[in-house]
Amino acid sequence: VAAEICETPATVTIPAGQSRAYINVGGLELGYTQIEATAEGATAAMPVPVEVIAPQVRIEGLDGQRSTSSLRDNFYVVLSVPGAYWSDSQNATQPMTVQVSLVDQSPAGVVGGIYTAADGGVLVSQLVIGKDRRDTGWGYIERPGAAGTYRVLAQVQGLAEGKSNVQTVVAANQALKLTRYGGDKLIVGKGLYSYYNELYVERLINGVVSNGADAVTVNLR
Repeated sequence: VAAEICETPATVTIPAGQSRAYINVGGLELGYTQIEATAEGATAAMPVPVEVIAPQVRIEGLDGQRSTSSLRDNFYVVLSVPGAYWSDSQNATQPMTVQVSLVDQSPAGVVGGIYTAADGGVLVSQLVIGKDRRDTGWGYIERPGAAGTYRVLAQVQGLAEGKSNVQTVVAANQALKLTRYGGDKLIVGKGLYSYYNELYVERLINGVVSNGADAVTVNLR
């Protein structure tokens, strides 16, 4: 047993009338060891080998493709342990600071920074994985300033780092689409309003119904 590699509780109790007790194992340093279990009056368990490895950093929730009219893009960072049975369900033993940045921008200035909120907020360069959590809170990538590509880099100092897939920003070609529920023709009774949601206008960005960062005043006649 190498106590500097991993830690366990000093004891656990199998309750009366039950057959098992669960054990939380915390990884301390990279390496190999084993866990042993003994109890008075019982034959000792066969030791279980343990390997402590560096987790992988994944960046989740990104849109993948944005336009120059896109809203801020929210994402979070998660730590995963390849080879573990529940590889995405291991929680931090202590708070971890994750440095986040926008890299590989082509051309320079595609996106400007990462914020704490979908609107407003403050510019940040790090997120935090809290104790007993597996991921950070949300970060919000600023609206694109130009068409191009970029990636998100997340780093836990001295432990692991990871980059997102390439994020693509395209120029926004906006159009409008009028839609009526139930058919092409709107029928309205004289002296009456149509039902409030029977006719609506949508914003299309590059041919797809999309949210947009800026309000659009639509002229009707």
